[in-house]
Amino acid sequence: MKYFLSLLLLISSASCTSYRYLKVAAPGMLQNKDNGFTELKDSIQVDYHFYGNGGPINLTVYNRMNKPVQVDFTRSALVINDKAIGFNKGNLQFSGTTNGNQIEWAKGFSSSSGTISATASLPQSIVFIPAHSYSTMTPITLTNQFFDSIPQSKFVKTDYPYDSVQTRVIQTASFDQSSSPLVFKTYLTFITGDADRKEFVQQHLFYIAEIVKAPGNPSEFAYAKRPNGDKFYVTRKKGAGIGGGLLVATVVAAAAVSDVHSHKAK
Repeated sequence: MKYFLSLLLLISSASCTSYRYLKVAAPGMLQNKDNGFTELKDSIQVDYHFYGNGGPINLTVYNRMNKPVQVDFTRSALVINDKAIGFNKGNLQFSGTTNGNQIEWAKGFSSSSGTISATASLPQSIVFIPAHSYSTMTPITLTNQFFDSIPQSKFVKTDYPYDSVQTRVIQTASFDQSSSPLVFKTYLTFITGDADRKEFVQQHLFYIAEIVKAPGNPSEFAYAKRPNGDKFYVTRKKGAGIGGGLLVATVVAAAAVSDVHSHKAK
């Protein structure tokens, strides 16, 4: 029995994930139908959506000109609290599938192993957009910061409709641009694809306007569900992590089986 209790505690601590939900504001930009942000000009329309883990900067660039245009990510950047981070960092992007198997060591206890089959690619340095067409890209994510430094006194408790049935208590902290814990802007360099090859820059300013502490994951929380393009979330795992938890659980389960056999032998 003591092994079973230990195992339950280990699994519980290893797989616990906490979430913070964040809302973005963009002074001077229009909010579009998906709650993201839009800047519309005669030559270029840029749409932003941040939904996802870590605030992926999802860009949709519409070329409204009669000539092609290029987005040059080698000369574009994300600027966070005055620190410039290049969009084109050369990081490998992975996609693929996993396959695995499961071994049951004892009733109710099992471990799993698997392999991943994936492809890797470098982010594009230049994105070419023909006349009167658009391209969608996600060059970088915003942050994995959990914002623990925000004083608890800043948060206000409210009841929020968590799903279609129930409400839950959440804690919300609100900010203006001057008090926001994260102010950032994008610096985008464009080059026209005609013989003149004119270069122009667009900058867009954003800040975190709200941080929400709430129980549960994004699939359960209506606040964070699509199409909320002005919101994203960050995560933090407590304990050793799921992988470590499975390893320890396997060892403990094996010890439990061994203990049962030793008692039978006596």
